[in-house]
Amino acid sequence: MDAEHLIGQDIDRYQIIEHIARGGMADVYLAEDVDLERKVALKVMLDTLSIDSQFVQRFRREAQTVAKLEHTNIVQIYSFGLLSSNQPFLAMQYIEGGSLRDKLQELAERSKLLTTEQALNIARQIAQALAAAHNAHVVHRDLKPSNVLIRPDGAPVLVDLGIAVVSDGTKLTQTGSLIGTPYYMSPEQVRGKPLDGRSDLYSLGIILYEISAGMRPFEADESIAVLHKQVYEDPLPLDKFRPDLTPQTLHIIETALKKDPSQRFQSAEEMILAIDYALQAEGLQGPNPQATHVLTRLEDEALVSRHRLVRVPTAAQPALRQRIPLWVIVTLSVLGATVILFFLFRTFGGGDGTGIAEIAAAATKTTAAEPEIVYITAIVTETPNSLTPTTDSEVVVVSARGTSTVTSTAVVPTDTPAPSPTPEPTASPTAVPTDTPLPTPIPTDTPIPQPTPCGIAVYIAFSGTWNAHFDQLGCPAASGKSGVWLAQEDFGGGRMFWREDNDRIYVLYNSGRWASYADIWHDSDPEYTCGTPESPPTPKRGFGKIWCTYDAVRTGLGNATDVEWGEQGAVQDFTDGLILQTGSGRTYVFYNNGTWR
Repeated sequence: MDAEHLIGQDIDRYQIIEHIARGGMADVYLAEDVDLERKVALKVMLDTLSIDSQFVQRFRREAQTVAKLEHTNIVQIYSFGLLSSNQPFLAMQYIEGGSLRDKLQELAERSKLLTTEQALNIARQIAQALAAAHNAHVVHRDLKPSNVLIRPDGAPVLVDLGIAVVSDGTKLTQTGSLIGTPYYMSPEQVRGKPLDGRSDLYSLGIILYEISAGMRPFEADESIAVLHKQVYEDPLPLDKFRPDLTPQTLHIIETALKKDPSQRFQSAEEMILAIDYALQAEGLQGPNPQATHVLTRLEDEALVSRHRLVRVPTAAQPALRQRIPLWVIVTLSVLGATVILFFLFRTFGGGDGTGIAEIAAAATKTTAAEPEIVYITAIVTETPNSLTPTTDSEVVVVSARGTSTVTSTAVVPTDTPAPSPTPEPTASPTAVPTDTPLPTPIPTDTPIPQPTPCGIAVYIAFSGTWNAHFDQLGCPAASGKSGVWLAQEDFGGGRMFWREDNDRIYVLYNSGRWASYADIWHDSDPEYTCGTPESPPTPKRGFGKIWCTYDAVRTGLGNATDVEWGEQGAVQDFTDGLILQTGSGRTYVFYNNGTWR
């Protein structure tokens, strides 16, 4: 039936003013509560669905469950009732600031991004709402930007718990039946597995990825392809698009998007704690609810330009110039060494093996509105103890669009998994300009790495430290490397390191916190990027560019207390941190929770 036919009518004590939106289950109207003289949102189930007792029961359950959730970031339910046509309706709090989807669309159109502080505070408030819901045994199951409304003060408000499962009540979805939006569905939801709050945290991880990168981690033209990606593919590494993000922020998203729920955050409270660590690693005091006020107006001066932070193809050339001496490129060009140059561009342009064209397409893609909710019946046949589908795997998708129903069947692709990429060759140490003589390099006869039950050996010089901090560091994520060039500089409030092997700068604060940034200085930049050098000495080159660019670094470290110097050291990355040893033998342990020792 036409959604406009209710405009002007009275339903109970509510007078319908206008039609706002139509979703997969209901029409939403703006209405006036004539008794209390306030605006409300009236959600009326589609007449084509109201004949199904299961949908009506789900709709009623939303009123019963959400009405019990009292949280500032969860929409308030006022009442439940039936129209004369027996269509159920909900009267709820009216939020007039638009949705997070609207805000992301506007940001994409303007080539803008939210700052890390803004993004983390938005995610934190959503996580707080999820914590309240999960503690009441409610799993949202359809968390997405269009289900996050923005209050006039900029606070996000979680809505549409209509397909929630109440853990201690009747499960309203049939066995093997799924309900959700493909772009935000967890792998276990796609598979039709039992769900708990960790599924919502996966969806929140996708939202945080999208806010940070300006694009969703999994994109495809067909819903069936997106579902396949959710189960079998990893997203493009976020630091390829946001080199300014700290390891702590990257850790939040990487953890939330683990395919295995047991490897994710095990509760919303755990994710909130990780967000707080990340905020401190950014050099901030901690949570700041006022940071989300930016969503009310999205003023340019409060936002970040995608062109300044997101790595697009044009950024590959300067990065190459920074790490490969110009004379090498000129010589190779003269000799016609096309193959070698191609290798260098592949190595330093798309370090993950992704082609430059692919990086360009991903980095410049705009955020499209997600499709309406789809109802999916999944039949996925798996080989024992394997995530790889067999050839008879299939997913049957039934999508509800308005009053029509379309059914389609598609076989899940069963491509042979791509072989693991060959590790990048380690570039030869590039000389760093120094003002003092360099210490003697570490001997080349490096100690033999020690075997571990993790599958990757621990560099022998780190074995004692690793054994003492295994619970915090986790297993080795890569082999240990000696002879890594390290530039260093001391400050009143801490120290900076530059690792030549990954071209990142590590900022250590005397408070015990740390953060890291991609080196954004290029050979063509002036040595001093803040203007005239000051005394005490202002840091220059790579350290100076970070110091001048990020207020948190400048205020947290204060002025430099000496000049930059360099030496060879050893490093090893772990799943939850890293160990770094300088040529003088001093060892630093970095934890992904944002602390160091």
